[in-house]
Amino acid sequence: MPDIQIKNLGISFNGKRILTDVSMSIPHGETTCIMAPSGSGKTTLLNLLMGIYKPDNGSISGLENAKIAAVFQDDRLIESMDPVSNIHLVCRNQSRNTIIEEMKSIGLTDCFDQPVCELSGGMRRRVALLRAILSDWNVLLLDEPFQGLDDTSKKATVNKVLQWCHGKTVLMVTHDPDEAKLMQAQIISVKQGFKQ
Repeated sequence: MPDIQIKNLGISFNGKRILTDVSMSIPHGETTCIMAPSGSGKTTLLNLLMGIYKPDNGSISGLENAKIAAVFQDDRLIESMDPVSNIHLVCRNQSRNTIIEEMKSIGLTDCFDQPVCELSGGMRRRVALLRAILSDWNVLLLDEPFQGLDDTSKKATVNKVLQWCHGKTVLMVTHDPDEAKLMQAQIISVKQGFKQ
């Protein structure tokens, strides 16, 4: 796959400019982190990359044949289903036993048959992350992926993400420099072009 090229991207909502002439290159096969303040348009940029929004101007290339997986700020899990079923719904190529073993590896134990609605925020976050990284993808978009995790859970989860993402294209957005360092990411600090 080629690098992802973003050129002069801009978008407004209800007359309010959110992104203005954003240009950058996201290298293929590497982890890149966009650092920008909260509320500056990072999530909007990911939504543009996924095609959820259409830009007012500019272009995105390099995603024409991409299989994109994403972790949103909200977990988007099916509340009445257990974690294993939530993951398997997206990751059909993974067996129940594999999913359970991967859950155990990031501290998700004794909740395999529990409805997601009964899980803590940190547990739900880890389920959402596993659902993304265990799916069939070649581009992974992460929106503040480790929010709500304590230090121990965060370390185990980051290690798991690094294991599954090695050699693949990952784009993470965050305002936390420590998380970018944990992900061993190339950091792009953005001010120009983003809403200030």
